[in-house]
Amino acid sequence: PVGEINVVRAMQEAGAIIGGEGSGGVILPHCHYGRDSLVGVALVIWLMAHTTPEQWNDLTLHSLYTILKHKQPLAEGTDLKTIIERVATTCYDANVIDTRDGIRCDWSDAWVQLRGSNTEPIVRIIAEAPTEQQAQALLKRVKEVLN
Repeated sequence: PVGEINVVRAMQEAGAIIGGEGSGGVILPHCHYGRDSLVGVALVIWLMAHTTPEQWNDLTLHSLYTILKHKQPLAEGTDLKTIIERVATTCYDANVIDTRDGIRCDWSDAWVQLRGSNTEPIVRIIAEAPTEQQAQALLKRVKEVLN
């Protein structure tokens, strides 16, 4: 589930050495259990100092993924549980389907998540894939369930 406290708890349970959320806040337990963009900056600077220019280019130019975010109003009375069940059917080919926070469908190189907002009457859909076209296709699969 999203939310700093949920990420921290999962990290503690797993003994993770680094974590964070899509907002860019890095959680590095060696420093503290809180999102910290300055820790993220320090890690990037450390990596720059410990790689050759060729390695840096490989990391930054050839490892790119596209993440797309979409939010859509949720009509009053809409049953989110039913939508989640329909998305699960749409994601029949996913390697992993996780329903702890809405639904997240993972493939070997991509994922899509639909979840209700905790603060607004909307659903959020986030997709990440190696190309923008692949991420758009994942968004489209889930948006079709909503429409």
